[in-house]
Amino acid sequence: GVKLPKAHPKHPDDLMPPTYDQLAEVRAVMPQHYHAFLVVAEETGLRWGELVGLRRCWVNLDDESIQVRETVIQVRGNPQRKAYPKSTAGCRTVPLSARAVRALKAHMAAHPAKPTRTSPGSGMHPEELVFRSPRAGQKVKGRTAFHGVMDRSNFWRMWNGATDETGIVRRVKNPATGRIERWPHFHDVRHAFASR
Repeated sequence: GVKLPKAHPKHPDDLMPPTYDQLAEVRAVMPQHYHAFLVVAEETGLRWGELVGLRRCWVNLDDESIQVRETVIQVRGNPQRKAYPKSTAGCRTVPLSARAVRALKAHMAAHPAKPTRTSPGSGMHPEELVFRSPRAGQKVKGRTAFHGVMDRSNFWRMWNGATDETGIVRRVKNPATGRIERWPHFHDVRHAFASR
């Protein structure tokens, strides 16, 4: 018979998604600019690229839904739009809870986005993004130095700082790689949504 590799034991907390109470603690120490982003992540289970690529034209507050039609990917360190193929894994309608609607309304009132609908091949069009970087449009030496897409590495620094500050973070040595891994990752918010 074929010998199967042994399952690697993990810290019990790594097997469970973070609780909503834990996510509320993390959100409380994150900058206010990211609160609605985190609430929508918790209430919809959208992936990172779907959230940072969410455009105003795909948010329908009347029927309380989001149309997921594209994502943002990184190509050689630069954000690019990518249309989803027509499949259940990509294009879909995501219902919004009352909590997500309240968060979106407040966020879009403070940070309006244009409702235009451009094609993914036409460029980033950061003015259409619901969740933009807090540094979007800032100028350095007379030219715009920051596009509107939220930077994953900057977000991770804040997320890691918040999980450290709240004491929620767990560090576990991966027996296969020997590397120390952190829990929770932002993707674990999606797991928390699925679990709920």
